[in-house]
Amino acid sequence: MTATMTMTTKQRQIMNTVVRLNEDGSFLDLDQILDRLTYRTSKQSLQFSIRFLIKKGFLIKQGRERRRGRSRVILSPTKFGYMLMSV
Repeated sequence: MTATMTMTTKQRQIMNTVVRLNEDGSFLDLDQILDRLTYRTSKQSLQFSIRFLIKKGFLIKQGRERRRGRSRVILSPTKFGYMLMSV
């Protein structure tokens, strides 16, 4: 069984969103991901999904950046995450 088969539709959508990056080529923070999803979810639910994707090795936290007046955690796909989404 491949990794994509074990991911839910919503998890795949989160990964697709993260892989697309910002227009300036920078990685996204949680609020940017939340705004770009086609389905409505709570921030807590998205955080739960992101923790799962990090645990499975699809995403990593890149540290914090000051964006829109606040310190925000930046998320990026791992090499495995990029490979998974290119299939």
